[in-house]
Amino acid sequence: MKKEQEKVLFEILKKRISDTFLQEFSTSNPSISHWKGIEIVYFQEHLLKKVRANVSEKWFYTYFKQDFEKLPRIDMLNLLAQYSGFQSWADFAEQHKQEIEHLNHEKIIENLTQELEGSKQQWESKSKSLTSFIKNRYLKWTFYSLLGILMVSVAYLVYVRNYQYEFFFYNSEEGRKIKENPLVTIYKGNAEIVEQDSGRIVLKSFDDTIDIIVNSNLYVSDTFKINLNSAKQQEKINLQPDNYTNQLYYYSKNNVNVDQKRKVLDRLIDENALIYQAFYNDEYGYEVMTKEQYIDYFSLNTTSLQKFVIIKSKVKNGKIVELKFKIKRDEK
Repeated sequence: MKKEQEKVLFEILKKRISDTFLQEFSTSNPSISHWKGIEIVYFQEHLLKKVRANVSEKWFYTYFKQDFEKLPRIDMLNLLAQYSGFQSWADFAEQHKQEIEHLNHEKIIENLTQELEGSKQQWESKSKSLTSFIKNRYLKWTFYSLLGILMVSVAYLVYVRNYQYEFFFYNSEEGRKIKENPLVTIYKGNAEIVEQDSGRIVLKSFDDTIDIIVNSNLYVSDTFKINLNSAKQQEKINLQPDNYTNQLYYYSKNNVNVDQKRKVLDRLIDENALIYQAFYNDEYGYEVMTKEQYIDYFSLNTTSLQKFVIIKSKVKNGKIVELKFKIKRDEK
């Protein structure tokens, strides 16, 4: 198989990987090349659970977010194909043989398109001879009238139907603005997120009503229906705190009495909880911990715990049954 065909086949595989991931996880962008932050972490975890494969953040950026010179190793291609529901890379290539063969047809279409573009340019040069006819006063008036109507229509679409709305996220129990950036997904409606930072988002919408899903590490995931006809330029969205995760966050990060910290963490965490520590490392993505190891680690009260960040948590029957965290590295 030619190198060009291999790259196209890998692009098709990336789409299949994205489709598999989206069956269980909602995200604001279905294109894998636009994933970042928590979306990458969720994908790493899902890949490990399904096919026991680890990929680092650097590997993800190299093959999914940038142009690359050559494909990943064949063992990784096999695992990615299995993740997407195929037996192997060879099986995936065989089932998509027709799509690859279309490459030659697409080149023919591209050449025809270029020829048509050349014909269009010739026609445009000939049409210039008609400009003297447009100098007729009546035709000028008609032309500018139509142009005015067109400009008004465009202005309506840009300034009325394409309005931007700003939303701030608040802690519903404390009434304070939160600084965390939750994962926001447009569930229903023709809208997009154009800006997000420090507990706020800016939405641009062509529809009057949209539905959004908000997922956060320290707050309960929820769905909101927003009527933009009655929305002001700045609105607030109240999020219900996840009290169990917030307690875990407080007692893990802060220097409190060690005995008290151990008792609280022991009460909050289930005996069989799945606990992962994520790393920024080329060799492996994260490390699995037991409940006892986690409590011992966070009983040391070191300064590094101030960089503790919860990536994901899951609560069941008043206990933390799944936890993924990291110690944030210093940014240079």
